[in-house]
Amino acid sequence: MREYCGIAPDKYKKFNNFKKRILESAQREINEKTDLEIRFEEIKNVRQVSSILFHLSANKDYHRRKNDPETQKKIKSISREILLHDDLIKRIIAFGFSRRTAVRLMEMGNDDEIEAALKAVDVQIDRGHVKNTKAMVQAAIKDRWKPGVFVNKKIKTKS
Repeated sequence: MREYCGIAPDKYKKFNNFKKRILESAQREINEKTDLEIRFEEIKNVRQVSSILFHLSANKDYHRRKNDPETQKKIKSISREILLHDDLIKRIIAFGFSRRTAVRLMEMGNDDEIEAALKAVDVQIDRGHVKNTKAMVQAAIKDRWKPGVFVNKKIKTKS
């Protein structure tokens, strides 16, 4: 069974570990997230499990949960967060970073902080104060820059 699941032969040597970590967690996830309901039954030969019998059926609760107004609200909220997060990653990539580095930079703060830092960098770029864009983006995210910090200051001139 381990081989069929793509698990190394030295992992989960005891059936109870395999059952708990692989079978039951997969069963729980499938039953929660799909329109299938899965159950399994251990077939034992004396005391040792010799095979597993799987039972598949339609998950009656799936459609009820899926169409629940509260669930729909959560789905929309999460979808918006994912789109915003992905948009921020694309904006960081546009500054010349790799996707991997962009994801690492995103881990330095929440989406609002990253958004503010990128706006602060945009303000500096618009003013022509940027020599090394990548370094500025990294510093802005790390130090949690906000666009309002960069207000126009009047320079005193000698008359």
